[in-house]
Amino acid sequence: MIVHPQQIAITAGMAGLVAWRLSVRIRRLVTRQRLSVRRQWTTAVVFSLLPLALLPGIEAAHASLWPLFTGLALGIALGLAGLYLTAFERDHTGHHYRPNAYIGTAIAVLFVLRLGYRLLETGAFGVSAAGATTPQQAPHLDPLTLGMIGLIAGFFATQAIGLLVWYNQRGATAERG
Repeated sequence: MIVHPQQIAITAGMAGLVAWRLSVRIRRLVTRQRLSVRRQWTTAVVFSLLPLALLPGIEAAHASLWPLFTGLALGIALGLAGLYLTAFERDHTGHHYRPNAYIGTAIAVLFVLRLGYRLLETGAFGVSAAGATTPQQAPHLDPLTLGMIGLIAGFFATQAIGLLVWYNQRGATAERG
């Protein structure tokens, strides 16, 4: 396989752009954030429905469901641990929270590593990893990818639901009373 310099430049440019956006996103995830009820509802609904949206494709391909469910269980457990370690604040500017930096960063790093390995595995960098999946295999049905999707979906849905529960129990009642 011949790799053209333009292909390398485009891949390097895209990798740099993704790395920059991820570093900005990770930095934002571990600092004090203003609670947006609308955003939390959107996050809770989207990440709760994500595994359900994958089920028909998984069933049609006769792939195993255990990686998805294992990832979901681990994501929910990490989400609950993250909520326990989250600092909640209410002041004159509104409701704020500071998520646990270690759990959020670890999940982001796992995601980036899985994405990078997946790109290497499919030959996106002009190199193919040993044991790469065949072209007819759907990339999202790989057990590690399903586990990562479950982990992310479980974590973010749990975090969003937990923030909404905190807001409804403590935050919104203080405004009414």
